[in-house]
Amino acid sequence: MAWKVYPAQVLTQNDSFVATANGTASIMSDIYVWTIPRNTAILVNPTDVLSAYLKDGESTPAEAASTDQWELVIRNAQSGEQVSKISSGIYVAIKEFQDQTKVKRIGGRYLLESDFILAFRATDVNAFTVADCYISIGCTKYVKVSPNL
Repeated sequence: MAWKVYPAQVLTQNDSFVATANGTASIMSDIYVWTIPRNTAILVNPTDVLSAYLKDGESTPAEAASTDQWELVIRNAQSGEQVSKISSGIYVAIKEFQDQTKVKRIGGRYLLESDFILAFRATDVNAFTVADCYISIGCTKYVKVSPNL
């Protein structure tokens, strides 16, 4: 089988292969979890950008605090074991979507093949309200195609 390449793709909260959760207050929790589908690979390059807008679920919902922690990790889907931590930091570093001088670049090259998990995790004193959050991770997508197509 050959690979069809889809450059300049973006993983978001709306992907068909993402699961979302509000997380648990004050605990580093999975917020977005992409399970890479069969016959698919995702390549995250050093210059690809990670951006997120996070909103908590307190009685008066507010944007996450600038110092809230986050991390982007790769896990084995079968065992759940963390394979690699791609990046981590504080919320203020990833909340920019447009100003190219302020966006968070991934800084490394990571290939996620079928059945691996890419998880965005975060913590806040309150659980997040995922319905009011959004995320964008630049990548290149590869899909195996039959040579007869």
